[in-house]
Amino acid sequence: MNAELQGAREVHLNPNREVEFAKNEFWIAFWKLVARTGSRYQVGNYSQNRCIGILCLAVVMQRSETEIGGAMSSRKVLDVGNCAPDHAAICRMLKAGFDVEVLQAHGVTDALDILRSTTVDLVLINRKLDRDYSDGIEVLKLIKTDEDLQDTPVMLITNYAEHQQAAVSLGALPGFGKLEFSSPTTQEKLAAVLN
Repeated sequence: MNAELQGAREVHLNPNREVEFAKNEFWIAFWKLVARTGSRYQVGNYSQNRCIGILCLAVVMQRSETEIGGAMSSRKVLDVGNCAPDHAAICRMLKAGFDVEVLQAHGVTDALDILRSTTVDLVLINRKLDRDYSDGIEVLKLIKTDEDLQDTPVMLITNYAEHQQAAVSLGALPGFGKLEFSSPTTQEKLAAVLN
């Protein structure tokens, strides 16, 4: 048996939830591993053929999301300048309330590269960027003065009201601080962009 699949023998799936499993990134990767083994393999009551069928469903669903668009497609959020623990907290907060994919950038260059190559629905910029402690307002200024990017919604992440006001005066939407992740007001601000 393939070593990559060793831990999967104990996974038990509900046959009525195939669409849910097909959408989940972990399961998509898992089905690909099962399909690649080329051997007879069973996960719970699922034969290898059933697993490959679910993989095909996952591929069709991904294609519909990216090529056809519509209700299934998730929003993309770019998180700029947050360290790994803060990025993880932001991901948890966003994914708990919204169907989002969270991208990460650490500075001006990688943030602008992502924005120029990917359609992003919201940019969250830390007040002080994690890698060099430079000012996140500078990233905001570059986005808002770029003809191709200026309409992208941006929020500054800071607990300081004066920095929030400065960001709004430069074209950002009212943001929130890290102490406000669980606040209903924060969820409302995000919902205005992500729903």
